[in-house]
Amino acid sequence: MSEAEESTEENTEFTNCPHCDIPMSEKTGKYGVYLSCHDCGHKAPKVAVHGVCPKCGKKTLLKDGKFGKYIACEDYAPKNAGQCSYTAQIAEDGTIKEKKLANVVEGIKCPKCFKPVVSRTGQYGEFFSCSGYPDCKTIVNSDGTIKLPKGKGKK
Repeated sequence: MSEAEESTEENTEFTNCPHCDIPMSEKTGKYGVYLSCHDCGHKAPKVAVHGVCPKCGKKTLLKDGKFGKYIACEDYAPKNAGQCSYTAQIAEDGTIKEKKLANVVEGIKCPKCFKPVVSRTGQYGEFFSCSGYPDCKTIVNSDGTIKLPKGKGKK
């Protein structure tokens, strides 16, 4: 047996193919490690189980995205309503960075839809906006009045 054949046998992963229920093997390609079925040729990315989803209780999987490593529920489907939407980024030190929730500002309601106003952080610092975003895109001043956009024309 050659070294290539031995290394393929050592890296065998016993995950069954979703199409033909035959064990898939681990292979390395141009874009990294993936699983391949010997019988039907089905290919799937290799994912590592990270833990349990806090929203639905299913497994979370370690994935790579354009902003780095993250974990997502196994039922995560970004464009399908009704699926679990849990995701969290992984910091460089390996810890999970949970999404920061907006802080509700006490005593101020949106002047348009009367929902609570929340404090958010944007590109230019902290600002106050309606909690009904994206339905209501009102930005308010700290006293509760609507913040008017600055004019771009001549004075």
